[in-house]
Amino acid sequence: MKNIILIILCLSALGLSAQEFSMSPEKPEIGDKLSLHYTIGDGILKGEDIHALIYTLRFGEDPVASEVELTESGEALVGSFTLEKNADALLIKFVNSDETIMEYNDKNGYQILLYKNGTVIKESNAALAEAISVNFRKVIIEQQPEVAKSYLDNEIKSDPSIRRNIHVQKMQALIARSTEDEKSRLLIIKDLEKVKDNNSSSEQALMDASEIAMLAGSRDLKDQIITIAASNFPEGKAAMQLLSDAFFDAKTMDEKLKLYDKYSQSTKGNSEYATNLDYMSSTLAKQYMDDNDQKNFIVYADKIQSPTAKASLYNNVAWDLSGESHTAEPVDAKLGEQLSKKSLHLIETEKENMTKRPIYQSESRYANNMNYNYAMYSDTYALLAHHLGMKADALKYQTLAVEAYDYEDGEMNTRYAIYMEDAEGGTAVMPFIEKMMSAGKAGSEMKEQYKRIFKETMSIDMAHDKVAALLEKEAKAKHMEEIKKSLYRETPKDFSLVTLEGKKVSLADMKGKVVILDFWATWCGPCKASFPGMQKAVDKYADNENVEFLFVDTWESADDKEANAKKFLDSKGYRFNVLMDNENAMVQNYGIGGIPTKFILDQAGNIRYKSVGYDGNDAKLVDEISMVIEVLMSEKDNASVQP
Repeated sequence: MKNIILIILCLSALGLSAQEFSMSPEKPEIGDKLSLHYTIGDGILKGEDIHALIYTLRFGEDPVASEVELTESGEALVGSFTLEKNADALLIKFVNSDETIMEYNDKNGYQILLYKNGTVIKESNAALAEAISVNFRKVIIEQQPEVAKSYLDNEIKSDPSIRRNIHVQKMQALIARSTEDEKSRLLIIKDLEKVKDNNSSSEQALMDASEIAMLAGSRDLKDQIITIAASNFPEGKAAMQLLSDAFFDAKTMDEKLKLYDKYSQSTKGNSEYATNLDYMSSTLAKQYMDDNDQKNFIVYADKIQSPTAKASLYNNVAWDLSGESHTAEPVDAKLGEQLSKKSLHLIETEKENMTKRPIYQSESRYANNMNYNYAMYSDTYALLAHHLGMKADALKYQTLAVEAYDYEDGEMNTRYAIYMEDAEGGTAVMPFIEKMMSAGKAGSEMKEQYKRIFKETMSIDMAHDKVAALLEKEAKAKHMEEIKKSLYRETPKDFSLVTLEGKKVSLADMKGKVVILDFWATWCGPCKASFPGMQKAVDKYADNENVEFLFVDTWESADDKEANAKKFLDSKGYRFNVLMDNENAMVQNYGIGGIPTKFILDQAGNIRYKSVGYDGNDAKLVDEISMVIEVLMSEKDNASVQP
């Protein structure tokens, strides 16, 4: 009989807690049939259609995702699969049908070493170390540098020669930076300097060194190495990278076209450059459309090979042509509708054929990504249909959009309510708006729509005010409870940045205040969309000396970042206290993976609340910030009266 092992995170030697997942045999080998046994209990997957997501790990290569069906066996789910011959290790998760809900051992994944004759096989430890460090985004788990180091130490102990492997060196650089092991990081930098200064270094050695420098946190050294590699190998990868950078930095269309032609000729027939070439083609096509040159727009759009990249271009242009709002005058609704329809067709076909699915994404996940793209592009098509008076189509496609986004996008919801009223009348849309108001998802425009329809049908303002107040009170009470549950306490890293006025601001300066940190960039659409609401929040607390809003401008690429930020703020009339994170140090220290991200700190300087993204609802944003401030202020008041 095969032994059954209760799988724990990493290795039992690491002393981490067990999960409700078991697998047999105890020490899996290549060719074995592995049996999975998973107990759901009252976890987040309860009531879902569940399957196992298996990442086959091969050291030095991308993870390969596959799905294993599970069937009920008593109170558990069971499934099996045969271990492929090219595997070095496994990482397993349990997910719902479209992989939007996952249970994976406290976001660490179930990590499985492989064996031969009872001994861990060569590169198994290294493969797991790689998955949870440099490849953590591909397998969608928490980055675990300390655990990765343990795996890597085990691999090096069994095979010291693997230290010379380039993938090991990349991991060591990332681990040293992530664990703040400055001694090891500086030794790595020193070795990279030798590669840079060695006139005999091959192109590949220089390219590897540049990547390691980046992982080690030395962007300047990375840029120096790339410059040397481009000079030594004028037809190589570094030269193409600099050529691409020059294209995107070019100010005129003539410059861009010359650089594009040189890049496309130099990389002709090399699929490695196809993605970037598509991006360059899309940039040119978009610029031509902005210049109202439809002929050349078509020329460069047709050069795009990736169906998803082409669909994205068509959707972006169609959105611009729509006027970007149901209240704005469209630029060219008819042309926009044609391009939007093409984008939908491309995404629909790609979902079926999956020609661009990365091997580290399962078919279910990729299909779900395509569904979200289709929903986003449906929102564009619906807006254009609305402008063209195609009321039924506007409602049909907006329904697809709001359902896919689970009614969480405020701007989509607003347009849905408008289109429903157009197609079916005010009475038909009232229940939807009331539901949104009760859930705290109704923005300012939807509330005005509700009031207008209510007056038209009831003719009693007081009745509206009473009903609306009750609905909003219920929503705010629910929202407040959610906020209280989401509060936590974490000590942030200190910072010292300069404002646009040249004043230095540090975390210590903020002690005694509730501080709202808003990380943003001038190129970030959701950041900019949130700013009208953020301005309302700033204005609300303008006279409160115990509340401070700091807007951290980060991840910018402009040459003069201060001038770039000031120009944007002045053009919109925003009155924000902006800190310039020019070296992207603060955004990295705060572990931010996407913007906008907001942190709210209490009077003692602790991080108490975090939010990521913007759902398009300005009223909800202001309420959310106000509620957190209210709770934190209340905590201080209560503490001050205690004996």
